[in-house]
Amino acid sequence: MIVTVTLNAALDVAYDVEALVPHATHRVLEVRARAGGKGVNVARVLRQLGQDAVVTGLAGGHTGTLIRADLAASGLPDALVPISRESRRTLAIVSRRDGGATLLNEPGPQVREEEWAGLLARFDRLLAAAQAVMLSGSLPVGVPTSAYAELVQAAHDHGLPALVDAEGEALHAALLALRTWSSRMPRSCAPRPAMTIPPWGPGRSCGPALAAGLAGGHPWPETLREAVAVSAAAVLLPCGRRLRPHGLPAVPRRRHGPTAR
Repeated sequence: MIVTVTLNAALDVAYDVEALVPHATHRVLEVRARAGGKGVNVARVLRQLGQDAVVTGLAGGHTGTLIRADLAASGLPDALVPISRESRRTLAIVSRRDGGATLLNEPGPQVREEEWAGLLARFDRLLAAAQAVMLSGSLPVGVPTSAYAELVQAAHDHGLPALVDAEGEALHAALLALRTWSSRMPRSCAPRPAMTIPPWGPGRSCGPALAAGLAGGHPWPETLREAVAVSAAAVLLPCGRRLRPHGLPAVPRRRHGPTAR
């Protein structure tokens, strides 16, 4: 099982229009909404790859209720920590004429200190049954910039590989924590893998494949081949389409199961 962390969960809403024209009124042709945030999207890809995953993070308000409902409908285990403020929404306006998308991302909610402490406690409990951790996305207001550093350290305390898909100060702090943690180890000990994931679309598909390989204990060449194949499949698919195993003919498909601890 892989734990995916989405600290700034969202409800992703998409409006399809015939063509997006600035300063004009548009008739929306179709409306779609589903739980989002990078970690949630990672869990979706992991499920498509046959890998068990659980979604944790922070979610609150009516939007948080809709996020949880969609996770349940998608068959994704929900271990989100409730917060008092309203979770954010993201809006994508998609032009059917040219396939272009315009994105509007709301800011995240204000998170209380005790809510962040609750997330740390739940995360630690989830690690007892995990084989890998994937930390993804931006940080809401109130969550310390050291958030990913703390979560990476917790994963390493359990002997688990951790992957971080973030940017800015949060990523910098995570890298510093990893460097400090690795320097304290005896020279004969190799740290469990930790890495950063490119922020563009193929990178978001690459990350789940890397996490699945690390969770299954597969050799690096095999894991990297699979990650490249999944990324290539993501490039070829239209936005929002699902990855399918038969779309990756160069890599034999299998179900990644938990390894003996």
